[in-house]
Amino acid sequence: MDTNKGVDLLPEIMRVVAAAVPGVMLQIIGDGPLRAQLERECEERGLLDQCSFLGQRQIDEVADALKRSDVLIHPTRIEGFGLTIVEAMAAGAVPVVTRLQGITDDIIEDGVNGFLIEPNDVAGFARRISELLLDSAKCSRMARAATERVERYYSDEAMLRRYTEIFDEPDDRMESRGPVGTVSWLLEALTERLATRMKAWIPAAR
Repeated sequence: MDTNKGVDLLPEIMRVVAAAVPGVMLQIIGDGPLRAQLERECEERGLLDQCSFLGQRQIDEVADALKRSDVLIHPTRIEGFGLTIVEAMAAGAVPVVTRLQGITDDIIEDGVNGFLIEPNDVAGFARRISELLLDSAKCSRMARAATERVERYYSDEAMLRRYTEIFDEPDDRMESRGPVGTVSWLLEALTERLATRMKAWIPAAR
């Protein structure tokens, strides 16, 4: 856990949410140099009884934790693809995530299967999380929409279909690749065509 993932915002987000939603619980999975600071800040805000620091967990344990959760809080500042988001959606947790253009907004349809929040907007995160926890019908509806999106775009079947589409596309470079070897051409073609299709590379959500 580090500041790139926005974990430093969690204690204050949780303080605001806890004031609006009695009995709310926060589970923090992972470890790192900021853990002691987070624990201290949660204690200062009187939140230790409502925050569980689970440390490092195996993949199946993370999946179980997500299945038991209503919401994924991910105030990240930097993201590659967003596999954690997809896994949470597959498990039925509604993602409340930083809006990162071309990354998180490609996974989440704001207000439909999750919420996108501007970077470092503690109040925005707290408001949307509270909204979900106080409206179980809305939370359930968005959780179903999140799961359906994963099944449609990130399942094994969806990935296989995308691979097939990629290899079925015509490419006249086959006729003029000259001394370039087949492997080099294939890497070039895949790099070019997958530039806007990164979802095809993502493993099936657990």
